[in-house]
Amino acid sequence: GGGGGGRLVRVGDLFSEEAKDVLFDVEVPALAAPTDRFLVGTLRVSYLDVAGAELRAEEVECFVARPDEVAGADAEPSVGVTLQRARVVTARTLLEAREEADGGRFEAARARIGGSLAYLRGVAA
Repeated sequence: GGGGGGRLVRVGDLFSEEAKDVLFDVEVPALAAPTDRFLVGTLRVSYLDVAGAELRAEEVECFVARPDEVAGADAEPSVGVTLQRARVVTARTLLEAREEADGGRFEAARARIGGSLAYLRGVAA
């Protein structure tokens, strides 16, 4: 839901030569009119600058365009975005399947995993 609820995500140590993807699944409301600058949220990062031996913080507002029609909707999807979506689907499926299995609903757990496998096979094709 809305209301500006924040989430804390601890990334852990990250060295200069490393990269790390952090994914967010964000629900946005329907709009009465299109806009070029819809505020999705604010990203705040705090970190220890080892070289300067100081605690630092950065903040940036995250905007997306919300047009009436999506330009290039027929274009090929980004491989990077598709792979990240597959990661999210896999993680969510494993969590849901575990909850089903913990409740003794093994067939439901198996069905969730099977559905996810079908999706992932389609992505890999």
